[in-house]
Amino acid sequence: MKWLKSLLIIGILLIGASSPLSAQTAEAGPPVYPITPGNVEGNISEANPYVYYSFELEAGQTATIDMVTTSGDLDPFLTLYDAQEEILTDNDDAEGGTRNARIRYTAEEAGLYTIEATRFEQDSGTTTGTYRLSLLLSGTNNTTDDTIDPLSIPPQFGVDYRLLEFEQFGAGRISATTTNQYFVLGGQQGDFVQVVMSYLPNELTPLLTIRSSDLTVISRVTQSEAGTLTVYATLPRTGWYLLDASRESGAGDFALYATRLADTVITSGETLQGQWGAETPAISYIINAAIGDRVLATLTAESNGLQPELTIYDLDFNALATRQASDDTARVRAIIPRSGPYIVQARNPRGTAGQFSLNLRINALDVSKLDTQDANYNKNYSGVIAPEPGTTAQDNDGIVYYRFEGKAGDLVSVQMQAAQGTTLDPYLILTDANLNELAFNDNVGATRHSRISQFALPADGTYYILATRVGLQAGTTSGAYDLQLTVGQFTPTPGALTVTLEWQGDADLNLFVRSPDGQTVSWSTPTSDDGGILQIDSNTGCQTPTAAPVEHVYWPGTTAPPGTYTIWVWYQQVCTRRDAVPFTLNVQVDGEEVLQIAPEDNMALLPDQRYEAAIRIEEPTAPGSVVDPGNITTPSAQQRASQGGDTLITYGQSVVGTISDDVYALFYQFQGQAGDVITLTANQITGTLDPIVVLRDDREQNLAMNDDANSSSNAQLTFTLPEDGRYIAAVTRFGLRDGATTGDFRLTLTRQATGPEQDEETAQEPADQEGAVAEITAEDDTTEQTETP
Repeated sequence: MKWLKSLLIIGILLIGASSPLSAQTAEAGPPVYPITPGNVEGNISEANPYVYYSFELEAGQTATIDMVTTSGDLDPFLTLYDAQEEILTDNDDAEGGTRNARIRYTAEEAGLYTIEATRFEQDSGTTTGTYRLSLLLSGTNNTTDDTIDPLSIPPQFGVDYRLLEFEQFGAGRISATTTNQYFVLGGQQGDFVQVVMSYLPNELTPLLTIRSSDLTVISRVTQSEAGTLTVYATLPRTGWYLLDASRESGAGDFALYATRLADTVITSGETLQGQWGAETPAISYIINAAIGDRVLATLTAESNGLQPELTIYDLDFNALATRQASDDTARVRAIIPRSGPYIVQARNPRGTAGQFSLNLRINALDVSKLDTQDANYNKNYSGVIAPEPGTTAQDNDGIVYYRFEGKAGDLVSVQMQAAQGTTLDPYLILTDANLNELAFNDNVGATRHSRISQFALPADGTYYILATRVGLQAGTTSGAYDLQLTVGQFTPTPGALTVTLEWQGDADLNLFVRSPDGQTVSWSTPTSDDGGILQIDSNTGCQTPTAAPVEHVYWPGTTAPPGTYTIWVWYQQVCTRRDAVPFTLNVQVDGEEVLQIAPEDNMALLPDQRYEAAIRIEEPTAPGSVVDPGNITTPSAQQRASQGGDTLITYGQSVVGTISDDVYALFYQFQGQAGDVITLTANQITGTLDPIVVLRDDREQNLAMNDDANSSSNAQLTFTLPEDGRYIAAVTRFGLRDGATTGDFRLTLTRQATGPEQDEETAQEPADQEGAVAEITAEDDTTEQTETP
């Protein structure tokens, strides 16, 4: 296995000043640019009124082609040709009220097709400008796979590691100074993996665990004989896994050897034969099921009297159903709470050798019998998530289903917000007609609202919206909500000051605008006290990618606070692409353009880079001016953590983070109410980390902190919140900048219904530590300048 496979991305061609990556030029004709599904940018001018693109289409496939003006007065016009250069169809105005062009065509035969992108009246036309051309392929014969192989992206663990490949050895040494050695193993969903650790028993007593990408332990341990430690795991997803070799006592050298024993994905109607052994008393299998599916699994031991045990788990090893047989057969039934993979474990409680058979049946949910509400584009809906989940159908089990009809290429947006005064924490899921998940969203930026923005439907047909709560049927929040379903391109809200960012692809770019009094409007803080509002946030955390990402910040009304505004465009997270991402930026004051980054400027950001500019408004009614036209910098790792926005967490939630010498503090935010008794716990997962947890108010004043709780190096504090509002939790390490410990941690936020007052012993630490933590966000803002446009 190679350490890094080729990264599959949707190609983006920059048309205009840059040369095409691949052009086919006829002897006397214009160049034709081969494209794949996705977006390309182009320019129609007097000198070049036509641009041609080619793509492959299979018989029965449907191509949806959109040409949207991005600048100028361009009136787009599209024509589609077959391989013989015969016109198949054309379009001027896609729908009433817009001059954008759209073609939807279903191919009768496979072949090469050509798109002509031009303007109304072609050569004799007078309109010019830039455009975005989008190509979407769909249909029953669509074999286009734009998914990304998780193994093509380097492992993202917070510790130094070495790659371990199947059927190869890895070696290391554990001692008092190096208590953990880490290896990374890549595998496919359903792989049943054995890892053997060899060592000298008179020197070392080792420990070995296998962790998933979220650092959940998925391995089970058996000691076969002195000098070897063997662990087993069934891989729940395709991806990278962390092997953590540590010690119970002693010191010494060791070797690791990994073997793929079997592919253990089981499908409905299948019966598999298996065998338990002294080293493998429990064998796990992976099933893939959709929400509402009824799963029936039957485990039969071939030997009498074994009384096998059968369990269905989710990927966090929460049991959906379990049963131990009184004879030789165990049966379990479960209703799947959410679409995705699940684990079926066959266990021999006696730990002896024996053969067994496992049969699986999945009865898919009959969606026609769902209690659904019909929905239509550009309509508002309201409902209530039942307070008592799972009691009767009328209580909706925590999920309300909406059904709508859509066309291939429709850009669909759904937003759900809880009513004031309710505990509801909304959660949205968009599915196809068979309830297979297409997109989902929990929180929009730092709010509890849920939003799926401009998702391009893959085919004509029926779709479902699941309006629910965090935890779905098992969730505990409830209350009334409002839901909006819209279709089409995003329309930015005008204002005294507007800043609009657009880009292509599912990279996570974010817009930050800092007002004259130092308040920042961004995904992390979507509103400011001086009136700034983030209207839309796209691709945050790569959770819900959109087909047309856009972010828009504005100050409503006719006047904005006078002073200097700092604007950042920040490539904060790699989703599925690692190349440079072109973007456009438009800044207006009272409707007049002050600063613009246009497509022909060829401005692009690499991962972690930040474009920084500034404008100034002298008086509320005066025109704006450019203070800094902008340059591209690379913030430090700690600046990314301190300035890049505080991650939202909610009561009952745990998050995983990494403290290193480059990033010695991480920040999280939550909403609380006066009188809430909250507990923050930071537990070490890997490495030598000695965590410190700090609680701050919205004004960044420290309220409480803790280093070592309950005679351990983990940190925990309990505190009664003094007022309603936003609070910040910081996790750092003992010694802060000068500390020496590193590793991964798990931060957990809980709220007690009633509880003790602030625990002085666990909530206070010496003032010098507290002051140092408070200075983290005031770190030197110097960044490495890498490009100046």
